[in-house]
Amino acid sequence: MATVRTTTPHTDSGKRKRKRVSKSKTPSLSSPSSVEAQLATLENWQRSITVDMRELRRECLRVRRELDKVDDVAEAAMETSKSCALQASVAQESATAACKAKAEASEETKSKLQAVETRTTTDLAKVMKKLTLLDKKVDRQKQDSEDILMTQLTTFQEQYENELEKIKKEHATDLQAKQKQMDNMERILQNMMEKNNRLAQKITQMPTRQELKKWGIWKCDQWLRRCLRQCPHQFLHLHGI
Repeated sequence: MATVRTTTPHTDSGKRKRKRVSKSKTPSLSSPSSVEAQLATLENWQRSITVDMRELRRECLRVRRELDKVDDVAEAAMETSKSCALQASVAQESATAACKAKAEASEETKSKLQAVETRTTTDLAKVMKKLTLLDKKVDRQKQDSEDILMTQLTTFQEQYENELEKIKKEHATDLQAKQKQMDNMERILQNMMEKNNRLAQKITQMPTRQELKKWGIWKCDQWLRRCLRQCPHQFLHLHGI
């Protein structure tokens, strides 16, 4: 197991200069009280040193366990770093190969794009030229079509107006003829009504059967013939024949 050296931090207390302890006058060893006092002091010092040593041992054990943990973590980190370094090396090699392939593909794509761009520019110039010619041709045809349409519309309008005028005249003539026919029919009806009225008056003036018996056969026959010629239906209906 690898060990990790740790350095204790320098505190301000370490930098401070030690104060000189003034030498106290040592009592004479001949007096028993001074010897007892020194023994008591030594005992106290021994007890405190023993306690401090125990605490120091416990702290050392705790620090050693922490150091072992840190050592394990550091060793695992070293293994991980080695694995990561290996993976990074492989990844770097893969990235280098990918970059190289990408650069080659980029150069190839760039050359192809330049060729396509050149061909597209040429084709676009040809298409633009054709479009310009087509635009001019369309403009000419549009102008010609507008002129033709205007001429046709003018001709159609004139024909429509002529036909409409002709129809109006024919309709007016037809109306006049029908009006004349109506007037003639009214006159004919009026004449017929007048004739019917006159015939009705004559029929009312016709002699009865008894009067006819008194007349002579010749007069009766003449009168009947005249009546039959004038209004045979009314005469027959009136006399029940």
